[in-house]
Amino acid sequence: MNIDELLRDINKGHSYEVITAWHGVPVRIKLKVKWVSTQDRLVSFDFSECKFRRAFTKEKVYIKLGEIYIECEIFSNIRDELVLLVNSVSPPPPVVLREFVRVEPSKNKPVLVSFCVEDECISSVEAVDISEKGVGVMLTKGEMEKLFSILSTDDGRGYQRSISLVIEIPGEGPIEAVGELKNLISKDEGVYFRLGFKLNLGMSDLRKLRNYIINRQREILEKLRSL
Repeated sequence: MNIDELLRDINKGHSYEVITAWHGVPVRIKLKVKWVSTQDRLVSFDFSECKFRRAFTKEKVYIKLGEIYIECEIFSNIRDELVLLVNSVSPPPPVVLREFVRVEPSKNKPVLVSFCVEDECISSVEAVDISEKGVGVMLTKGEMEKLFSILSTDDGRGYQRSISLVIEIPGEGPIEAVGELKNLISKDEGVYFRLGFKLNLGMSDLRKLRNYIINRQREILEKLRSL
């Protein structure tokens, strides 16, 4: 089924699930359709009762039609109307597929990560996001260059390896984890590099992290409601 056919199936006055994310937290709400323009690929929703308007600003937005997801971008979000420009049929978005909620820590109360690779140590860098199963950190180009020569060895492991981490969780204290380095992505024209670790935690430390994520998710959504 192509986009035009899908748009013709969207009914004025009916409610559909609209999905996005806010600081890593999934936002899934039902909105009522005001009008549809098949020619312009625009769908208008009634935004008057939505408590999470500010979530619909920069992130990708998806409309769920039965088992089909349509990827959209925001055309307009003024006053009581959210207008989405439909781009394409999409696989289920990451916020739907994730088994565990991923949150962005507060800048005022950061999650700090420290680790060593052989003799090179990185201390107290801020996590950019964290879940029960993973944490991402951002390193400067200088820090990454120091690590890269160690990570890029000739023993066949490349940069993917297990590394001992200490993660300082606000309100919960430090936890120890084994982090499997899963990805390394250049950011901002190579000035920064993002490292992603898959976490393996003991049950006690997992409970600490789980408590933090639940509380942080609640904090993010309460902040969103107040905007």
